[in-house]
Amino acid sequence: TELRHRSAELSEVHVGDVTICLKAGAPTGPRSTGLMIEVDDVAVARAAILAAGGRVDSPLGPPGASLEAADTEGNLIGLHSMN
Repeated sequence: TELRHRSAELSEVHVGDVTICLKAGAPTGPRSTGLMIEVDDVAVARAAILAAGGRVDSPLGPPGASLEAADTEGNLIGLHSMN
């Protein structure tokens, strides 16, 4: 386990081949605390989320680089690609 980044906004931990990013909620505004997951391909992950009954809410950055989605129970998940 390796702590790669830590700040007031987010912490990033690398475990094996997985990077997990935990994002703090904004003190005001619509963004809540969330989980961000690094994926190889955002488009493939988007298709898998929709096929499983989840929803894709919005891009979080440049097209194809990241998005915000929700599982079937409404839990928000951020997906980000470093590719």
